[in-house]
Amino acid sequence: MPKVPMQRLNINLSKDMLDKLNAVCEELGCPRSSYIAMALKQKFQSDEVMSKFPEMMSSMSEMIALAKSMKDNEALLTESVSDPE
Repeated sequence: MPKVPMQRLNINLSKDMLDKLNAVCEELGCPRSSYIAMALKQKFQSDEVMSKFPEMMSSMSEMIALAKSMKDNEALLTESVSDPE
């Protein structure tokens, strides 16, 4: 895999956040910058999924309505076949 050029970034964190970051990185044995980059990547992926959530819910509602309509049509067809008037 080709190496991606990196850019330097300076951030300000509260002491509490920095202490937590240091503890996690020490436990995992990874550099802080790697952990922060990984966390941001996961956040971006999560944001992308959540941005599509309304569209997914709309599609799901349409599928439920279609399934209900098909079930209702099946019931009507069954009634008309069993009771030919």
